[in-house]
Amino acid sequence: MLDRLDDVPWQRLGHAYGAATDVPGQLRDLLSDDVETRRVAIWQLGGNIVHQGSRWQASAYAVPFLLEILAGPSPLTASERVRLIELLGELAIGDPSFYASDEFPLDELRADAAAGAHLMAAFETGPYGGDDFMDFLSDLDEPDQERLGAVLLLRVHEAVRAGKPLLERLRDSDPALREAATGTLRWL
Repeated sequence: MLDRLDDVPWQRLGHAYGAATDVPGQLRDLLSDDVETRRVAIWQLGGNIVHQGSRWQASAYAVPFLLEILAGPSPLTASERVRLIELLGELAIGDPSFYASDEFPLDELRADAAAGAHLMAAFETGPYGGDDFMDFLSDLDEPDQERLGAVLLLRVHEAVRAGKPLLERLRDSDPALREAATGTLRWL
């Protein structure tokens, strides 16, 4: 499990606190036999890759590994699995209260992301690393920051959406997993 984890250039990816070099360890810690290690890893991932509703470059890269962990055998308890499903929901849409209806504005997001694609390309092809993302972002005006945010959100939303078959299967499990999976699926 997590075979491709070291193939991701985490040092070039940013999260809420800089370069995402700690994310692989946090993902591996989700498979620890120690409950405290898993608890800390879930908490750290929640703060790093979806900090206060913001998504980062590392967020979309972490999602397939979270899905792989949920899909495979692991020492995760049912409540830890619920928390990972909730984390995927937070990654996919952020705070549901931001939306006036029960519908995620995917078409609007795609348009905003298309308008911001050149900004992400400038960052990703430039001499930047994961620690530079906040500096790059702060040099942009507010509309461009929002466009860049749309690129990140769309990437993450699509990564979570790729896990839809798994989330649908999880609805056939215990009631807490069913509720968490159904809550996330409604936005996908």
